[in-house]
Amino acid sequence: MAWKKIIGQTTVKNLLQRAILEDRIAHSYCFIGNEGVGKEAVAIEFAKVANCEQPIVLDKTIDACGHCTSCKMMATLQHPNVQMIYSLPAPKAMDSRKDNISEKLSDEQIAEIQEQNALKAVNPYHKIQLGKATQIKIAQIREVKRGLSLTPNSQGRRFILVFKAEEMTPESANAFLKTLEEPHSNTTIIMTTSEPQLILPTILSRCQQVFFQALPDEELEDYLIDTFKLDLTEAKLAVSIGQGSYTKAIEYLDEDMKSLRNNVVDLFRTALKKRIYRSELVNKLQVILTEKDKNLIDKVLIILLLWLRDAMNVINQAPEKTLINIDQLPFLKNFAKNFANLNLNKSISLVEEAIRNNWRNVNQQLLLINLFIELRREILSESNT
Repeated sequence: MAWKKIIGQTTVKNLLQRAILEDRIAHSYCFIGNEGVGKEAVAIEFAKVANCEQPIVLDKTIDACGHCTSCKMMATLQHPNVQMIYSLPAPKAMDSRKDNISEKLSDEQIAEIQEQNALKAVNPYHKIQLGKATQIKIAQIREVKRGLSLTPNSQGRRFILVFKAEEMTPESANAFLKTLEEPHSNTTIIMTTSEPQLILPTILSRCQQVFFQALPDEELEDYLIDTFKLDLTEAKLAVSIGQGSYTKAIEYLDEDMKSLRNNVVDLFRTALKKRIYRSELVNKLQVILTEKDKNLIDKVLIILLLWLRDAMNVINQAPEKTLINIDQLPFLKNFAKNFANLNLNKSISLVEEAIRNNWRNVNQQLLLINLFIELRREILSESNT
């Protein structure tokens, strides 16, 4: 991977390249931004470029060559100078004689970790997910401290990458603070977090904080189209639901996107039927709600929200390039024809409120049934005035 393959984050990339070129790499950084905006991908690329044996320097940019020994090791994330720290599952067998946490893990757990690392090497945007792993444990931080006390076996700069630093236990955080208070030469620690409020202020104060922005829609669309061979409608839907996050966009891709979108639109059309509709609406909702999954409900509601915004744009005769559901244009035009004088602002507000309520302690099926009934009442009553 090269800088140009990092989606967006131009300001951050320029900042880090300038630090390398001017030999002003900080001892510690905290990369802050929403989940899925490239914090971990940038951290990995930063470590790769800083350790490249034959970097490509052009004007005010510096990039990794991709061919030297160091770059080849980074391509598999097997570089001796780079250590990734993230939440691990609890060891299945506690053996006090073993200091190394990896020695306490089962073969199955180690195999799962190796698989996730391999996926991360192929795609730095990959979200590492391990079963029952929710904490960065103090044993991991102690291993880092032991490693830093040893003389490095290879040339270059050492990087400790702590992903989702907010997942450190209180004991881990206090031990980590001591590590930051004693910086080691030619060593950089990078934390990433989407929840800086959960990190000790004393830790944050000892780091150079770098803020990551949401990914630009067009750049993320282009990336998804090139990488996953999506058509424009699929890419636009994924990006709109992702709201500037690669991770959220990819989670949406894991669903059968068009099928889910079509089911949501069908629900909406069912709710607008003039006669018997309630039993049909409930039955169709049950098909979608096979599990009590707040993330799935969130996707359903965002899809509905995007469709309503498209409908409002068609009613207002906005340019077609503004539409997300461009392949639904015939249906959108038919809706606009039937409700030509409709103001959808209230309907859109109802969906936005449902999105907020979804993350509270509510009955999800009841939430959706009430929403579609309210939308029916709002749209049909206004169209009759």
